[in-house]
Amino acid sequence: MSRVTPFGAILALWVLGLLRLGKASLWYDEIFNADLTLGQTWGGLLHVLRMEQPYPPLYPLLLKAWVALLRVQPYAPGLEPRNGLEELFRFPSLAASVLTLAVLTTSARHLRLRGRAVVPLLVALHPVTLWYARDARVYAFLTLWILLALLGLVARRRYVWVIAGSAALLTHYFALFPLVGAMLAEVVLRHRRWPLRLLLLPLAPAALWGLWALPVTGGFQSLFTRSSPSLHLFLVTLGPDLLSARSFLLPFPERWLQRGDTAS
Repeated sequence: MSRVTPFGAILALWVLGLLRLGKASLWYDEIFNADLTLGQTWGGLLHVLRMEQPYPPLYPLLLKAWVALLRVQPYAPGLEPRNGLEELFRFPSLAASVLTLAVLTTSARHLRLRGRAVVPLLVALHPVTLWYARDARVYAFLTLWILLALLGLVARRRYVWVIAGSAALLTHYFALFPLVGAMLAEVVLRHRRWPLRLLLLPLAPAALWGLWALPVTGGFQSLFTRSSPSLHLFLVTLGPDLLSARSFLLPFPERWLQRGDTAS
């Protein structure tokens, strides 16, 4: 049971993730990522990320490498994938989510969690996992890098902690919160304590990127709004969704239909 269930979870996520993956049209954020990836050269992409887009560069660069590997060309009639760009852009997120299950299985074994055999299955079937696995945005990769970094900390694999932690922070700045929490737990518990400089090493690449991209990271200026949201806008528009997780707590079918309606 302990060996079969994780493989069943991975298979279930593959099947559910691939099922009509390209059916719904790309929605706003996905279109932005697709346009940013296909509409820019490598140099142009780095310039936009540095000067205009206030997010770390790793996901757009990975997406750019993915479409370059497949030689995808924008607006090339007859050369697009059979189901358009939807499947192509969402597939990396699905692959990242499947890898996340493998990392989670290994972490549960190291931590000797009760019921660790069914943890990957519960995660694989969770609506949020399926949502991010079928979404051409950063969050599947963010989850993968964070869990992989925590696995490096738990399993005492220093290079895993440094590389995955750096990747997490170069994917989304909010990775700082779980990583700092893990650092504090390591220091406070003093369980085979690591040198502090090693714990802090994943922060270095993100700090260097933040300094290089200071035109946007200094003021968190968006490509479209040219400024960060005001407190009033956050509380009225963004606050309820972010603070209550309302969009993620909706029943799965209802939220799925809402996405389809929005995308179409």
